[in-house]
Formats: sequence, C-alpha cells, structure tokens
Amino acid sequence: MHSIHKEIEIIKRNLFTRRLKNELDSIDVNSDRHAYLKAIYDKLLSDDEENLDNILTKSGDSMFLKKWNRMSDYHKLQKIKEFVQEKHNSDKNIEEKLIKYLNDGLLKSCKQVQYDNIKQHITKIIISKNETY
Repeated sequence: MHSIHKEIEIIKRNLFTRRLKNELDSIDVNSDRHAYLKAIYDKLLSDDEENLDNILTKSGDSMFLKKWNRMSDYHKLQKIKEFVQEKHNSDKNIEEKLIKYLNDGLLKSCKQVQYDNIKQHITKIIISKNETY
C-alpha cells in the first residue's frame, strides 16, 4: 500500500512539473510571474522537498488573495467549507446547500459572496433577500 501512495505522489509531481513547464513556455520571460514559476520549477528539478513544500504553500495562499470572482471553484469550495466551519459550527445542511449553490453557479459573483481577500475569509453569503448566511 505504501508503494502505491509513493507512485501516486511521483505521478502528481510529474504532472505538476509538466504543467509548470507548459506555463513557463507560454508566458513572457521578462514577467514577474515567469521568475516566480521558474523558481518553483528549479526547486522541482533540484528535488529539495522542504523548500518546494514551502513554495507550494505560499503559492497556494496566493490563490486566496484574489477577488472572489477570480478564484477557481476548487478554492471557493475550500473557503465555503471554512466559512461554514467558523460561522455555522460545521452545519452539514448549510454546507451541502452552499456547495450545491456553488456547483449551480449561484455563488460566482462578489455580489453573492462578500469575501475579504486580504484576511482571506468570507464575511457573508447572500443568496436572496430572505436567505443570507
């Protein structure tokens, strides 16, 4: 069983490396993003796991600095789960309802979800005048 997990991690790393290389090839060499991605790519190739983990954690955090309507659905889902855990004591009914709304496209706009991208948390979710979380 341990070897399966190790193989999965190797595959994930290889896919991540390939994706990173594709993005590096498609963006301007003089951009800040290119320098940032190049540093991550070099760490991947150097096999320095500890530093790579730190860089990936920081890059993951930077995804939450975006405005709500610019975040990916995956990151929105994480923030919705955190919101329900903090504000509604992990109420499964509310969590399921909000995830359904997200999947149905009702939580795409900053008008429905008040998200503080500096503090990186949701302050309020407004579905309608009668339904607010």
